[in-house]
Amino acid sequence: MNLVFVRTQRRAMQPPGLDLPHNGRRWLRHLATWVLCAHLGWTGGLAIGSQEQAKQEPFEATLSAAATWNPTPEELDEALDKWVRQFVTYIITDEERSIFEALPTAVQKLAFTERFWDIRDPTPGTLHNEYRQEHFERWVIAVRRFSAGKPGWSTDRGRVFIIMGAPNNLQRNPTGRGPNERASEVWTYNLPVNPLLPGVLDLNFVDFKGTGDYELVSDLDAAASIVSKQFGYVESPLDVYALRRHASQIYDENFLIYRFTDPTVVAQDFLQFQSNLREILRIPEIHKERLEGLRRGNVETGVVFDAFPISRAVEFYGGIAGSTAVQITLALEYNELTAAEVGFNSHFSTDTYVALERDGEVVVQDEKRLNFTLTGDELEQLGGTQILHTFQLLAPPGEYDLVVMARDNTSDRLGRRVESVTVPDFTIPGLRLSSLTLASHLEPVNMRANETPRDFQIGDMRVVPNVSRTYYQDQSLLLYVQAYGLALDPQANTNRVTLRGEIRRNGEAFRQIPAQYPAPAPMTRQSFSLGMPLAGYRPGVYEVVLVLEDELAGERVEVSTDFAVLPPARPAGGR
Repeated sequence: MNLVFVRTQRRAMQPPGLDLPHNGRRWLRHLATWVLCAHLGWTGGLAIGSQEQAKQEPFEATLSAAATWNPTPEELDEALDKWVRQFVTYIITDEERSIFEALPTAVQKLAFTERFWDIRDPTPGTLHNEYRQEHFERWVIAVRRFSAGKPGWSTDRGRVFIIMGAPNNLQRNPTGRGPNERASEVWTYNLPVNPLLPGVLDLNFVDFKGTGDYELVSDLDAAASIVSKQFGYVESPLDVYALRRHASQIYDENFLIYRFTDPTVVAQDFLQFQSNLREILRIPEIHKERLEGLRRGNVETGVVFDAFPISRAVEFYGGIAGSTAVQITLALEYNELTAAEVGFNSHFSTDTYVALERDGEVVVQDEKRLNFTLTGDELEQLGGTQILHTFQLLAPPGEYDLVVMARDNTSDRLGRRVESVTVPDFTIPGLRLSSLTLASHLEPVNMRANETPRDFQIGDMRVVPNVSRTYYQDQSLLLYVQAYGLALDPQANTNRVTLRGEIRRNGEAFRQIPAQYPAPAPMTRQSFSLGMPLAGYRPGVYEVVLVLEDELAGERVEVSTDFAVLPPARPAGGR
């Protein structure tokens, strides 16, 4: 395997004032989904747009705005603060909370939120995180059903619902169970997750103030009574315990008799109630512990916020026998690798894995191990670079989950990302184009007979993708694309095509790409490579559009992609 280092370039197309890593947009989308729900649920969450607009828009339609949420640094700080104090306050462990609060930057805290859900995912390696979805739905229901002068998530019923879900049985007493009783509810859970809880657990709630804020109590009989002949007014769960603790007899208003009560038994019952509460609060921790040994590849999942970062580029080209070639390039940050000292040199080792899955089953996969040793001088030169791994998988066209994993073997840090991809079908009749590849390096390759293709080789070209999708003003924009289904002249048996295009900025034409007229060739598929200097381009985000016209078939097809231009500020010594 050829070891390729490329100079890391700052990522573009980020929210204003934020410098997010490659997958920061996905992290933001997950956080924004809760932010928007907090707003719609009137919980005191962040406001996205006007209140009037939020009430008018359908709930699902508003959630779709999460994909385009671009917070300022201040808004992101506020959202992260409320995330830990409101959204996950009942399910985050003390250790995790301490780690989160100690992180110095918003970007690190944002990365923590994603790792927080990943280690609780019961089906790692799939697109859906059932635990996050379940918690999200419980939180929204708690907000909508149990708000009573304060956010629903902060009430006793909201807390129990978020932790334990809906009860197996619910007894509502909106006017009390009889005369002179407060409104109450009894929630019954059968076989709770925590084995230290009773097999049938009854939780009693009483509305002491008549505001709809039902408080959790240990004794419904005493707490629900508005006035007790024995105790007088009962105003809170604490009153119930304090008054019963010092009474030898309790007057039963229903049967008009006094019942003897042992204060010690009352105290024991209350302590058992408190013990049950502690075990209820441990349920989220038990869920997390059960998943510790179930990660893909038996990966350790301790509380680590800084998973090994992976950037990736995915391109699709025509394959063989009806399959499509899926080229996946992984970029590992050199500065994130941990070295093992070997004499005066530094040894590095990484494992990478890619797979296309469908319905949880692996369709095609590949993995590689890379070991290399660097001298001290080489270490200094490689600061701020990326190491590229390339894979080429052949897969039938269709919808897949792309699973990418990378491990730094010295530190045992693991990075994983899963995303949905659509593998196109290039065998469909008509003119078709491959992915438009942004390249950091292009060069022709002269293949000898029976020679194994080199890394990054596509046909007769070596195409090293620009994973960061950014260029400097003193570089050239390098493009590569393949065309399929070209018509052939019946007499000359050659094709005849024209390639042209333009660069756009903010949706408007910025610069034209001169038309190219490749020499007619006896091929129904052909590759094209272009290079354009970026001198004169202002820093910013651009779109490149290529248009291919088949003059013989009268067909026209186009392909486009975005890229960013940065000022010429590369450090010296890169390669």
